[in-house]
Amino acid sequence: MQAKTVLFEMLRDRGVRHVFGNPGTTELNFMEMFADYPEIAYVLALQDAIPVGMGYGYAQATGTPAFVNLHIT
Repeated sequence: MQAKTVLFEMLRDRGVRHVFGNPGTTELNFMEMFADYPEIAYVLALQDAIPVGMGYGYAQATGTPAFVNLHIT
């Protein structure tokens, strides 16, 4: 099993329904996985700091876990 599949299975099993992020070209394989896991939505932000606040606010407001994906160089 590939690491990206393990990650998405783990996210789904832990009740993560949203991933907040600002992807780059190195995340293409990661982004392709959303087609296989439609129950997990990707919420796009246009600047790296924004998804951190989005994920924190979402987790605080809903009481459910959030996942943040940031592009690094």
